[in-house]
Amino acid sequence: MRVLLLCGLVLVGTIWAEEKKDVIFEYEDASATAVAVVGEFSQGRPIPMARDPHGIWSCRVSLSPGEYAYKFFVNGRTMEFDPKNGARKRLNNFEYSVLTVGESTPVVPPPVATQPPVAPPRPPAVATPPKIGKPMIAIEVVPTKGTRKLSSNAYDDDRSQNVQLTVIVKNREMNREHKGLTGELYVLARGTQDNREYQVIIHESKTFDLQSLETVEYKSDTAKLQYDERGSRWGFKYYGYLYILRDANNNVVLMQGVPEKLVDSVEKFHDQELNDTFNM
Repeated sequence: MRVLLLCGLVLVGTIWAEEKKDVIFEYEDASATAVAVVGEFSQGRPIPMARDPHGIWSCRVSLSPGEYAYKFFVNGRTMEFDPKNGARKRLNNFEYSVLTVGESTPVVPPPVATQPPVAPPRPPAVATPPKIGKPMIAIEVVPTKGTRKLSSNAYDDDRSQNVQLTVIVKNREMNREHKGLTGELYVLARGTQDNREYQVIIHESKTFDLQSLETVEYKSDTAKLQYDERGSRWGFKYYGYLYILRDANNNVVLMQGVPEKLVDSVEKFHDQELNDTFNM
């Protein structure tokens, strides 16, 4: 029995007593250079999708019954809803497309049989070698903020702030190395007078190799800020960061933002010049 096309997704395979089902995510964009799907099932890590000659991107994911929030990550910049799926779900104050996998999923009635049903294929006598899965890489970004008064006057609320981040990338695989990884880091500050105003205070990329079970650690440049958030309210204060890790083919391996808003808002600041003010 096959399950029909559902909101940009295809559930395929014979429905047995198995707990998980194969889901094919599809996104149509012939002009895109890279597309990945990001969802609750991937712990926020983009899963790369492959493009066919007609400009349709797809990937297969095995999911247990349940409800899953997801979006498509297009060209390593923008997060898009599934255009074929109008169902939505709010997660951490952000809206996503939502997929429900389970018994309630509509199915296509089987056609009238004109020949005896074909039995499911038997497993091969010799097991095939396992395919190489997604990279088992973890990232940790630790911001350091040194803040002090600009004046020794006890009534002076003006502050200065030196911001630097430490990036830690870990390979958890024993027999797999990764050549030509590139980590792109954005660090943002927010205005103390108007919290809709932002600045990119650090934007840098670093390319490195990651051997099996190896950890690469490095520090960002330092940005200097000045502000007052109590009296006259002026200047900018550290807000958060977005880190994007890509492989040698420019596919997104991992993406992490703190706060999470920055993952969905990357298109608003990825082209901003350092220290230019913009709204978000």
